[in-house]
Amino acid sequence: MERFIKKEFGSIKMLKAFLFSLFALSFSSCSQTTFTADENSALATPVLFENTYKVSPSEVQFIQPNLAENKTTLTFQVKDSLGVLIEALLKSQVVLKEDGQVITDFNLSKNSVITTNSADIILAVDVTGSMEPTIEAAKARLVNFVRDSRARGYHTRMCLSTFGDYTVSKCNRFYNNDPKDPGTEIEINELISEITKLKALKGPLDPGGRDFDENPMRAVIDAAGAPWASNAQRFMILVTDAGFLYSPGNSGDVGLLAPLYPDVLSAITQSQMKIFAVTPSRSGYEKDFRSQKGIVEHSGGRWYRFSDLVSGQITLTTVLDNIISSIDTTFVLDYTLTSEGKHDPSKPLNQRNITIELLSSVLGNIAGLTINSNLPNGRVPDPRNFVISNRAIDPAKLSVYVDNELQIGTYVVLPNLKEVEFFKPQRPNSKIKIKYQYDSVKDSMGLTPIYISVGADKISLLKFKINGIPVEPQYYTLVPVELNLASIIINDNVFDESDPFGINATGTLDISIRTK
Repeated sequence: MERFIKKEFGSIKMLKAFLFSLFALSFSSCSQTTFTADENSALATPVLFENTYKVSPSEVQFIQPNLAENKTTLTFQVKDSLGVLIEALLKSQVVLKEDGQVITDFNLSKNSVITTNSADIILAVDVTGSMEPTIEAAKARLVNFVRDSRARGYHTRMCLSTFGDYTVSKCNRFYNNDPKDPGTEIEINELISEITKLKALKGPLDPGGRDFDENPMRAVIDAAGAPWASNAQRFMILVTDAGFLYSPGNSGDVGLLAPLYPDVLSAITQSQMKIFAVTPSRSGYEKDFRSQKGIVEHSGGRWYRFSDLVSGQITLTTVLDNIISSIDTTFVLDYTLTSEGKHDPSKPLNQRNITIELLSSVLGNIAGLTINSNLPNGRVPDPRNFVISNRAIDPAKLSVYVDNELQIGTYVVLPNLKEVEFFKPQRPNSKIKIKYQYDSVKDSMGLTPIYISVGADKISLLKFKINGIPVEPQYYTLVPVELNLASIIINDNVFDESDPFGINATGTLDISIRTK
C-alpha cells in the first residue's frame, strides 16, 4: 500500500509539474490541429485529429555471417591533455597488437555519416503505472529521433524493451534504419508503430508488484543477449523512476529474478554496451555499489537525473543528441583474421589479448574502448535460424528471399511462428530478406502517436469515432502531457474478437476526433 501511495501521488505531482518545456514536442510525425469546418455538419465542429491506418506488411533483413573469417572491431575515443575529444586521427598514429604481435593490416575510420557502421540502441523503459506521463511525453521525441537520424545520414538500429519487477518485453530484434537502403523504410514504419503502442501498464497489468523498487538490472542482463550487430556501437537508454532490486538483500517479491550485482557488470562487459541511464540518484546507477562501479561508469555511458527529466532541465532529445555526439567523436578500427594468418580465427574473444595505443602520448589518451567480434565465442556452426519477431506471424503471408531470389522449399517456419529455419546455411555474406505479416490485426496495424491540442475544459466534449462508429471511453485512454496537450492511447479492446469497430473485418482503422 505504501508503494502504491508513493507511486500514485508521484504520478499526480509529475502531471502537475510537467512544464511546458519538458519535451518541446515537434509533431512532424503527427497530424496537427487544423480547426477546419466539417462540411457535413451545420455546427462546423473543429477537427482535432484525423487519420486512416491500415494493416501493413513488414520486412526484416539479415546478412549470413562469414564465419570462416573473424572480423574484430574496436571502437574508441581519444581525449587530449585537456580532456577534450579529438576529431581527427591517422592510421599511422595508432599501434594495434594481438597477443603481443603488431598488426598493421587494419582499417581506421571515424564512425560518422561517411561510414557504414551502425549504432544499435535499446530503449529500456519502466512501464509501471507511475511512468505513464513520461512515456507519453517521450513518444513524439523518439519518433522524431528515428526520422531525423535517418535524414541526417546516421545508420541506427533500434529496439524496445520494457520492464517492471520483471522484463515484460525483451529485445529480440532490432529495426534497421539505414538511410542508404530505401527498403528499410518499411522497418522504420513498424518501429514507429511499436513506439506508438508503448504504454505504461496499470491496474492488474502493472508489473510493479508490491515493492517500491523495480528490476532494471534484470533488463540490463536481458539486453546483453540482444542480437547486436558485430560492428555497431551499442547503447542502452535506461529510463526508470525507481531504485533497483538485487540479490541478496533487496530481492523484493521477485526472489531469484533479482540478479547479483556482479552478474550485471559481467553482462555489460560481455555485451560492450554503453548505458545512458535516466534514473534517480542511487548507488549502482551513477555511484559505486558495494565497492564496485555503478553501471554508468562501468559501461562508459552517461547518467541523467530522472527528476531533471520531469522538471524539463533535460529532455529525451538531450540523451539522444549525446548518443549522436558520441558517434561523431568515435573512431572505428577493424581487422580480419583468417586461417592463413598468424592468429587463430576460431579463438574466443576473451582468450585474445588485444591492445591499442597511440604512437605518442602527445596525441592524447584512448578512452571508451570496446572490442567486438563476429565470433565472440570462437568458430560456431553457421546459423540456419533467423528470428523474425517476438510476436506470432502469419505463415501464409510470408515470403523469403536470398540475394533477391524467392525461396521455395528451402526453409520452414518454426512452431513458435516467430522464426524461420533454413534446411542448410546460406552462402556467406548473402542477403536474406523476409517479408511477412503478423498473425493478429492489432500487431499488423501500423500506428503513429496521437496528440491533440485541447484544454482540460474541452476533454469531456470530444467526439471520437473509429470507422464512423462513436467510441466510448472504455476504448481509449487520454493522458495529459503538457498544458493544452494530451495523448490518446488506443486500448487493446478496440481489437477484441467481437470486432466492435469492424477493424478485423476491414483491416482499416479510421480515426476521427472532433469537438462536439
